[in-house]
Formats: sequence, C-alpha cells, structure tokens
Amino acid sequence: MAYVELMLITPLLAIILLGSIDLGRLIFFSQVMANLTREAGSLVSRGSTPEQAVAATELSDDPLDISVDGIVIISRVRRQGAFDATPVIFEQVANGPLSSFASKVGVLGATANIPGITELDDGVILTAVEIAHDYDPVFNLSAWGMSPWPDDLYDVAWF
Repeated sequence: MAYVELMLITPLLAIILLGSIDLGRLIFFSQVMANLTREAGSLVSRGSTPEQAVAATELSDDPLDISVDGIVIISRVRRQGAFDATPVIFEQVANGPLSSFASKVGVLGATANIPGITELDDGVILTAVEIAHDYDPVFNLSAWGMSPWPDDLYDVAWF
C-alpha cells in the first residue's frame, strides 16, 4: 500500500522540485539583469559612452551571456527643441543577437515612452538601459501541459 501511495505522489513531487529549481534560476537571472541595467546606466551618467557601457555590460554578464542570447539597448533622451518639451530619443545603441526584441522605450528620432513623463525641462538628458534575454528553463514542463515561464526576461533602468 505504501508503494502505491509513493508511486502516485512521486510525479507531483518531481514537478514541484523541478519547477522550484527553474523558479530560482528565473529570480536569479532577473536580479542579475537588474544589476546590469543599473550599472550600465550609472556608467553612461558618469561620462562613459553608450558603446563603452554596452561593452562593460557584456563583459560582466555572467551567467547570462547576453552576447549569445540577449540584447542591450541604451537610449538617450532629451526634449524635442527649445519650444517643444516632448521627450525624443536622440541617441540609441543596441548590441546583441536577440533581434526579435524591439525597444520598449522607442526608436531613434521618435518620441520616447517614459512612464509618467510627457515633458522634459531644458538641458535634461535621460538615459534608459534595456536588457532582454532569452530564457530557457532547465526542465521543460510543457511536456506535462505546463509552461509557466516567460520566453524573454526584460529589465530597464532610467538615469
């Protein structure tokens, strides 16, 4: 009788264990991405070029390997002109093979999508660092009809 109960509960325990491992990886990768976006934004805000910040991000991206499975996008935003305070992207650098990802901030020359901000003061320059990474769980739970994980991880930091 105990063997039957063990055989019935074992698949459920295995799913919980495997799901817990992938959930831990998902949280860890999200935290690494948050740290990378903040560090790249800090570099640009202290005088590094966006290209230098992208290179530094890709050098310190362990365990993500953004140069293989991700993309880094750095966008710089200022007001449209002297009489137009609309935020517009005036510089954008992107590097990485995840070409299916489009910047959520916007494209070069277009109005920037900044949460809660529709106008910028004269002389203000904002920097947005976006990182997207293709997430591949270690254990494929879709074979059991479950796919709780996102396809891509995303983080943005504003400076």
